[in-house]
Amino acid sequence: MYNVPTVEPTVAYFIAFAHCAAFATDLALLRSGTSNGGDLFIRLALFDNAVVYGSQWMRTFTACFVDFGLLHFALVNVGLVTIGAEAEALLGTRPFLAVYALSAAMGGIGSMAFDPTTLHVTSSDGLMGVFGALLLYSALNVENEWNLRGFTVRLLYCGFFSVGFQYLASVPTEDGTHVVNSVGHLWGFLAGAAMGYAGLAPLFTSGKKFSKPPDDGRKNLEDVGAGPRKTFVMLGSASTALVALCVVVLLKRTLDVDPRDVF
Repeated sequence: MYNVPTVEPTVAYFIAFAHCAAFATDLALLRSGTSNGGDLFIRLALFDNAVVYGSQWMRTFTACFVDFGLLHFALVNVGLVTIGAEAEALLGTRPFLAVYALSAAMGGIGSMAFDPTTLHVTSSDGLMGVFGALLLYSALNVENEWNLRGFTVRLLYCGFFSVGFQYLASVPTEDGTHVVNSVGHLWGFLAGAAMGYAGLAPLFTSGKKFSKPPDDGRKNLEDVGAGPRKTFVMLGSASTALVALCVVVLLKRTLDVDPRDVF
């Protein structure tokens, strides 16, 4: 028997609350007649021209707090309070936040580079990154001794939400564009998986395999990658996202080149 170290999830619930607050604020403004109901969405969403020509680079990160439509809002928030909360408990609070925010940013950057749509929301991209990191966690820790169904259950959860997100990505808006798109989902998933593999997904060990267990018969699992490595991975991932953003902005603004024509 093994004791798996976990943390109490808080950030996953806070992000879900932020989504609800943004959605409720725009709805309240619409009902009161103060605006058309999209003021907060417009301030936070990722517009290509605002980032490229207006230097509003923070939109690359704030776009993970807004949703496009009621179904997208529901899927993202249910995903955050279920599989997102479990991911935070297993990965840790800071690694979870880094995976969500940076995967969302990479999803937005990928959308800017390879999707013709000029408006993007990246909340589902961030959640896809969480799925990637969580699946890497399950793959790195072969749980045959302490969680027989863990990998299968997580795989089913992630598959369910991924199918829902991909359905939304396949539905175009009235002008034929895709505010929620497959490019962002793919970039987000790959970014989360890469961060998980690099060290944000804990790699547990119980010490010497044949050592005598404690009196209560349970061994405490320890993360062999804990410590400065996780900080380095988070800083390196943030630097990678900023470099990727600079490349896209440079190609679009300074050289007036579409990244799709280059890559």
